[in-house]
Amino acid sequence: MPLSAYVSSTQQERQTLWCCSLSDGSPSQQCDPIQWQTWTPVALNERDHIAWPAGRQVLWLGQVIQMPHALAEYPLTGSIVRLSLIWWAEQADVYVNGQHVQQGDLYDTSARVVLTDALVPGTPVTIAIRLVSPGHDAGALVRSRLICEPISSERIDPGMVADELAVLQTYVNAFRPEDLQVVAKAVQTIQWEDCEDAARFEQSLKQLHLILTSLGTWLKQRCMRWIGHAHLDLAWLWPVAETWEAAERTFQSALNLQKDFDELKFLPFFPRFVLLV
Repeated sequence: MPLSAYVSSTQQERQTLWCCSLSDGSPSQQCDPIQWQTWTPVALNERDHIAWPAGRQVLWLGQVIQMPHALAEYPLTGSIVRLSLIWWAEQADVYVNGQHVQQGDLYDTSARVVLTDALVPGTPVTIAIRLVSPGHDAGALVRSRLICEPISSERIDPGMVADELAVLQTYVNAFRPEDLQVVAKAVQTIQWEDCEDAARFEQSLKQLHLILTSLGTWLKQRCMRWIGHAHLDLAWLWPVAETWEAAERTFQSALNLQKDFDELKFLPFFPRFVLLV
């Protein structure tokens, strides 16, 4: 079974489902779903991006997401639901149910916006995004993907299993190819016919983990440490005043993330310049 099968049970692409407007307006007006009925359905370019012209042009996007009962027959009631976004924009503002929840810019280009802490099937959630294209380049919404994650730590997230297997297969293929059969055998234990029964399906995921514990000692000898960072060009293709604004938004975003993730370490990167204050 391909890894995409695991992903499709907890993730859903939303890129083609936006409607858009190149006319600006107040957030209260542009976040109204009734207004979106007059907007244009998006068209993706050859890279599956939603693109619009350079020159600090404004693009509004809107869509209503009905919280799903299941994806690929895997039940999702009670899950945490996030919308994963990546943009290329001088400024990005994200609104959920009319409330401003996220800011970004050219060097704060992604977000995982919480839509609900406990999914109730059929509940509508409205998403609006205001994007401003760079002065020197066309803008783009690169990705918009719905991600559902179990609330309980006792439940196993199939999407996380897919990520773990992808990393494991890469490692084993490179350093222990003789163990590829172990990984293959573990994957074969997944009972996809039980997908509608969350408890039985998750039991087969636990069985997969049990088989893979034989690789645990070897894997634990390796350690990866990640540091969050931001790349801040100082007064590159914009005035110094906008540099301060971009820096403020970037640090505010990092501080907000650290409220949710105490272990997060953050390192800004200022290329080729020394900032004197």
